[in-house]
Amino acid sequence: MKNYAFLLFPVVAFLVVFIGFGFNGMYGQDAYEYANLARRIQNFLAHDSQLGHFGWPPGYPICGALLGFITENIFLAMQLVSTISLVTTAWFVNRTIRILNREQQFAGIYTLLFISACPFLMKAGVLVMSDMGCAACIAGLLFHAIKFRKLEKDSSLVWFFLFAAAACMFRYAAILLTFIPMLWLIPRIYRERKYLQLLTGIIIALVIVFPFLVLQINNPLGFLSRGLIADWSFLNYFRATFDSIDGHVEYKVPNIVYAFAIPFHPGFFIEGLLFLTVLFTSRRVYSTEKMMFGVFVLYALFIAGMPVQSQRFFVPALIFLLIPGYRGFDKIARLLTGSFRAIIFSVLFIFHIAYFSWNLKPYIERSRLEQDILTWISANTNQPDIYTVDMDISLAGNGLERNYHNLWRTQYDSFEKGSLVLVNPKVIAAQWNGRNPMKNWRKLNREYQLALLKSFDKGWELYEIR
Repeated sequence: MKNYAFLLFPVVAFLVVFIGFGFNGMYGQDAYEYANLARRIQNFLAHDSQLGHFGWPPGYPICGALLGFITENIFLAMQLVSTISLVTTAWFVNRTIRILNREQQFAGIYTLLFISACPFLMKAGVLVMSDMGCAACIAGLLFHAIKFRKLEKDSSLVWFFLFAAAACMFRYAAILLTFIPMLWLIPRIYRERKYLQLLTGIIIALVIVFPFLVLQINNPLGFLSRGLIADWSFLNYFRATFDSIDGHVEYKVPNIVYAFAIPFHPGFFIEGLLFLTVLFTSRRVYSTEKMMFGVFVLYALFIAGMPVQSQRFFVPALIFLLIPGYRGFDKIARLLTGSFRAIIFSVLFIFHIAYFSWNLKPYIERSRLEQDILTWISANTNQPDIYTVDMDISLAGNGLERNYHNLWRTQYDSFEKGSLVLVNPKVIAAQWNGRNPMKNWRKLNREYQLALLKSFDKGWELYEIR
């Protein structure tokens, strides 16, 4: 049983979070948008309804929609996709470690400590977000890339393309994580003429990508001109303050520093140190490790060019540090005596669980805030119109049927009296100065009377326009 603890632990963590804390992984706009897309896919499959505009990668909502037919609860299905993805990632990483390393004594405990119980990955494994699904596909493609090159398993080339395509369907940026591994495979493909497997893999990849081609038939490259990627710039490497679609944000360090310091973040720094141990203390750095290091550098350079700093963008890329990090862990573990080693492992495990709990707290608080606002509005108001920013999708996603007017999307010339206004004035002032939310908020205060109905946690306030 202990040999499979790293597979069972993510399930235990999910049960504790879902049942113990009552957290279904739903928080903020993006999670509810994913759930909304999954519902639309279900309606399309069950009732042949129109899908409409579909700007996000379809992989995660497709998986959620299919699993949702079983659970009959789309929120639970989406969260389970993340948890299953963490289990899958742990399995692939453990198998890959065993292929690459003769010394396998600590492969199980390493996978438990630094995959299944890694704070970053644990959090991604209980949140409704596409990052963990993408990471599972990346772990799968790495496993099969190494099997194809090291063990000469020809069928693994086909599986490589399958997982590469699937990863890109979870997150478009994953294409950067597949490029260098593909180049790494070319010598054997060319040398041994594995063209049939190559062609088969490409065909399967196109089948995987087919939903994207259907959903984006009118503008397949439209995602390059939307969102944060549209503001990508080399100049962002040296910036710590940004004005983008997310408003005005200020960080402590420039993007390039943040991107390459992520392995030493408190949620990951032990793993980062293990990777450095391999790089700087080993007599030889193998081609596999060089390849993985190259992938991480390329990806970090890309992320540093975006006008944002987010831990979750790095979740799929962490796999490229975790696999080679095992050699450093094995070296250190062998220097420790049995009882002292057990103590160190226990302390690391407790630290990871404690940091995961602390890091997950804001997400649980946000989810509870959304539920508190939903419950109060449902019980105490009947106004058909609500003007808000950052809360409309979550309220609608939880079944509150009102007419929502997004203060971020539109600058309004007038507002309907008797309507509700749900805002966080402090956030608007700090993040949206000069943008539609602030312009609308100033107009409301200048030209209308606002009666405060309810104050919620985190500075959120509900008004009625009179």
